[in-house]
This record gives sequence, structure tokens and C-alpha cells, in this order.
Amino acid sequence: MNAFLILISMFLLMCGTYFIWPSRYNIPAHISLALYVVAWVIPVVFTNYGVEYETYISSFAAILGVGGAFYIAGMIFGSYTFPKISCLRPINLLNSNFERIRRSVDRKISVWMIIGILLMIFSFAKMGFVPAMADDPIQAKFFRGSYQDAYKSVAVFFRTGKAILLLLIPIAFCSWFENRKKTRLLVLNILAIILMGAAFTRTAVLMGTLIALGIYVAGSRKKYLFAIYITALVLVHCLGATSYYLMFSVFKMKTVGAMSQTLSFSELIAIGSPDLRDNLKFLTKFMQSPEYTYGRTFIGGLVPYHFYWNPAVWTLHVILPNVDVNSTYSGGLRIPMPVWGYTAFGRIGVPVVCFLNGVAKGGLVRYARTYIEEQSSPMHACMVVSFLMYAYVFLYNTVEISIYELPAVIVLLSLLNSRRKSKYIMLGPRTVNQGA
Repeated sequence: MNAFLILISMFLLMCGTYFIWPSRYNIPAHISLALYVVAWVIPVVFTNYGVEYETYISSFAAILGVGGAFYIAGMIFGSYTFPKISCLRPINLLNSNFERIRRSVDRKISVWMIIGILLMIFSFAKMGFVPAMADDPIQAKFFRGSYQDAYKSVAVFFRTGKAILLLLIPIAFCSWFENRKKTRLLVLNILAIILMGAAFTRTAVLMGTLIALGIYVAGSRKKYLFAIYITALVLVHCLGATSYYLMFSVFKMKTVGAMSQTLSFSELIAIGSPDLRDNLKFLTKFMQSPEYTYGRTFIGGLVPYHFYWNPAVWTLHVILPNVDVNSTYSGGLRIPMPVWGYTAFGRIGVPVVCFLNGVAKGGLVRYARTYIEEQSSPMHACMVVSFLMYAYVFLYNTVEISIYELPAVIVLLSLLNSRRKSKYIMLGPRTVNQGA
């Protein structure tokens, strides 16, 4: 019963937007669905996940169940009642309006990609190492141990460049799909992907390309392509989850922990994508010695470096109370929204936090989906989807706001606001001639 409740609740939390936007253009939900299969379905169904935490499994399942129900209720409520977001009116999400600024957007994409690439190259040169080629690539990826001091001097440049490139890779690919003569964008994209691989970002290396392919598949009339696309997403997440094992067994690289050749495929995935075990361990530690955050982790991500209330840092402090987080091989835990609500305000925090976030997510999805039309170009659709993903993560997601997403949001808004001066203005879903 606990396993069933966990799976149903996590589906609602990760893929709930399907209920208000059952569309092939709902790329964020497709990506979450693939992660859901790899991080939750496979570990729950095919591994003995609960042996160490039997005492708290029921509590974990109950928290997820209540949170998932209130989140989906809030999302449906928000999709029908959320007021128009007037401050977003200047943003060019309308397809007809976007077509007039296409050339300007292409030019700005190139400029921003060059900036992102130069920032990444500068960071590698200044640090004196590339994570994928370091003696200890896992430690170098998280900039721990001997790699930490070199990283601190370029952290702002590295994070900014990485955020810019992760945003623009799918958008630039969609632009190139429309016009194969734009070789400059293709070359810049290849360079960006190489740099992401050099930074050892695992699934992020391919995710930008898969987002662009998702946009292309969504606009295709060949329905079988959609099934192939979902399968590809799952396989990429499986590859990311087993990448440490592959590094250890195939490439003989240093990796985290001992990798046994006798592990089953599902066990390897559960080790590489340990969301379930991490959450059970986290909740167990927290319930044994509860210290409610009262929302401080909600804004802690706005403070750079290893601020104590940064969500990624605080979760490590909870599970490793006597360990310096600078020595850990982790960037933090992926904690579901209901658990954030519980750790902030106790039981009352679960329904309140989940419902309010659901209202905001439902309203934003409703706002964005109205601008994706059948005649939308792949690039326009990708811009709308990117807006939906980044606007929610930075502007409306109250449990894990991160300052590291700010550069991508700024770049995206600069693209969407790059209108030429014209006699047209945008009023809601249509354009009006000022001289009329």
C-alpha cells in the first residue's frame, strides 16, 4: 500500500500538468515522466528499497499523498481562476508577434551563446583543470577537496556561462531545424555541448538536444515519433543513472563508492538516481531530530556559495550532521514539495505549501499554453516552453528558488523583449494598430 501511494503521489507531483495540459508540447512533463520512471518506478517496483527505513515509510507515503492531492487540486484551481499576469504583457510569446523579431532573436542567441562559451572556457583556463579530464573527475565535478579553491575564484563566471548555455542549446537547435543554413548556430551548439560534457553534467549533455527534438516531434503528424521520443528520454535518464558504473567498469575512472559487478540493472539505476533512498534517509534523520526551517530554505538558494539554508546545503547537513559538506560528493538532494512543506511548518505546511505552489503552476501553465498554436514554428514553441520552465523555477516555485537560475531568466527575457519599434503593440492574445 505504501509503495502504491508513493508512486501515485510522485506522479501527481512530477507530471500533474498533464491534467491541465494534455499536449505533446508539454515538454517539461515529458522530461519529468522519464525521470519519474527512472528515479521512482524502477527503485520502488524492482528493488528492496524500504529495508533500512521501515519505521518511517508510512509517514513518508502519507506526506506525499496529502501533498500530491493538494498540489493537483491547487493546479486545477489555478488553471481556471488565476488572474491575468499583466506584468508579463510585454513578453513576446504571441506567434505572429514573434515572427517579426525572429532575425533579432537569432542574432541575440548567437551573441549570448558566444558569451556563455567564453565564460566557460575562461573558467576552465583560470581553474587549471577540466572536470571530465581531472585525476578525480567526480570530486572535480562537484569542486570538492583540492579543486574547491580554484573554483571559488571563477564560480560566478562558470555558473553564469553554464546557465546561459543550458537555456540556449534547445532554442538554437530549434532555430537550426527551421533553417539548416544557420551553420553558425549549429557550430555554437556543438561547442556548447562539448563544454557541458567537459563540465561533467551527465544528462544535461543531451537534455538540451532532447528538448529541441521534443518540440520537433510535437509538431509532427507522425504519432509513433512521440512514443520513440518518450522512450529516448527514459533511456537517457537510465544512461545518466548508470554513468558512474560505466565510468568505473569500462573506463576505469575513479567514482563514488564501490561498484559491484553482481548488481542488477535496476539496482544500478537506483544507486545512480537515489531519490527514493535519499528521501527516506533524509526524512528519517529529520524526524529523529526535527528542526523546522520556517521557510528559510525557500529563499536560501538566493544566497550564493555554501549558505547554511541553501536547500542543497541544508539537506546535506540533515543527513550528514557531523560532516563538512565541502567534502561530500553531492550537489544536494532532490526533495519533493510535500517534504519541503513538512520540514518548514510541520503537518500544516504540507497541504498549504503544495496547494499554493499548485495554484501558481496551474496559472502559469494556462498562461503559456495559450501561445502555442498549431502553426507555431519550432523555435517559437521552444521559446514558450523555455519560458514556462524557467519562469516557474525562478519566479513561482517557492520551495527551491535559486540565484543560479537568474542569468538564464535574464537572457530569456532579453530575447522575448527584443521587439523592434513598430506601430503594433500586443494586447493579450492579439495585436492592435496604434494608429487605428
